[in-house]
Amino acid sequence: MIALYHAWERVARSMTRKTGSKDNHMALEAALAGEGITVAPEMDQLRRLINLVKHNSKEKMLQLWEVRKDLFYKDFDPEVHFPDDWSDTVRLNRDQIEVFFAAVLASGPPHAPKA
Repeated sequence: MIALYHAWERVARSMTRKTGSKDNHMALEAALAGEGITVAPEMDQLRRLINLVKHNSKEKMLQLWEVRKDLFYKDFDPEVHFPDDWSDTVRLNRDQIEVFFAAVLASGPPHAPKA
């Protein structure tokens, strides 16, 4: 999933020339909108998932929990459970993974831009 998001991000940065450290997901989304490309809302959910996996913090887990409780294991409760590995609280099924792939395909050009 990390590679999926980062591949999309790399293409988005190339298309928009948004390569600075302050050019976050929202900046990329706005720049792509300026190019006539609508970014699927699931892309922000995917970004939150990736940040949880990469940074492994309760803060990142809560950011994902806020929008996609269904991505966590059954009966998980962030007010009760305090795992050593926050990313281990995520359980993705095939349908959820397919939604993220579809979001990437819907959120950019049909092919990589020419150099």
